[in-house]
Amino acid sequence: MHTQGAFQKMVLCGETKLPLNLTERQQNKYTHMFKYAIEIQCNETDQLKIKLHFKNNIDSHQLTLAINTGIQGEVIAAVPFGFLKREQIKIPTNWKEKYAEKPINYWPLDGNITISDASKSLTVFTSEIKEYRQENERLLLTLLATTNQLGKPDLVNRPGRASGDTTNVGHPLIPTPQAQLKQSFEFNFEIDFSEYFKELEIALKQNKLNFKTDCYQKQELNLFYQRLDNKLQDNLAPQQQLLKEKECFCLPKNLVISACYPCYSGDDQIILRISNPTKQRIEFKLPLGASVVDALENERKYDGSIEKYDVLTLKIDLHKNHKFFRNE
Repeated sequence: MHTQGAFQKMVLCGETKLPLNLTERQQNKYTHMFKYAIEIQCNETDQLKIKLHFKNNIDSHQLTLAINTGIQGEVIAAVPFGFLKREQIKIPTNWKEKYAEKPINYWPLDGNITISDASKSLTVFTSEIKEYRQENERLLLTLLATTNQLGKPDLVNRPGRASGDTTNVGHPLIPTPQAQLKQSFEFNFEIDFSEYFKELEIALKQNKLNFKTDCYQKQELNLFYQRLDNKLQDNLAPQQQLLKEKECFCLPKNLVISACYPCYSGDDQIILRISNPTKQRIEFKLPLGASVVDALENERKYDGSIEKYDVLTLKIDLHKNHKFFRNE
């Protein structure tokens, strides 16, 4: 464990013996050692950063990260442009009367998941995990699920859509050796604590975590790393002084930019997609030179507000927006 000021770091290493494959699992044989390491960081804001490292050397198995939250409450998962609340569904004991395979409460998530009750809330941010389930106070996040074959008819349970017995109707069993995922993995998580579910703060932080900046380097420093001198040629574009700042308009703090790209249907125009990640309707005045469009960039009517968990797509004419080329 390492501590410096408000920064603390702890590394936990573990190992356990597991069956190598399905045959050994059926025979209750545990012959192969599986090793892992968990790195936990804590800073002055009491946020936790977690890195999980392991090398998968086991066939046909599922790995799940279990987070014991200490909260027995509702789970709210992020989905594109909003959140969905999901409750634990108790599987009836007589499920075989209705289902061919045992149903399991697996649900998708997109970026983060929160569990909260009347007095506390815990949010897990992740860009790699897309599936979870709840088990009382625990959040179970699926890390990986490996297989050597698609179309297996004899599964104990089948997460997702139950496809049934594929052998009776002549479907082929497809070998998938690369789906055993024999490789090294690293998963990153961040955990925030709060007194209640704060959807706007969560959406803004997720947007910040998703944002990645482009970078470049002065080639005299290192001519062997990401070289540019043999990719670019002089005189293809005139040399000019780059602006230090380009401001289009000031976006209210309760809205999030989810996309920005050049317009396909016109020059010197950009498409800006804005999302309202809250359950409140938000008034929004269009900036100078902007119009509301659909996905095909056709103009549509706008009533001056963005509905809850909704998106607004803007086409902005850079010539009409005089702020965009402000030089400081």
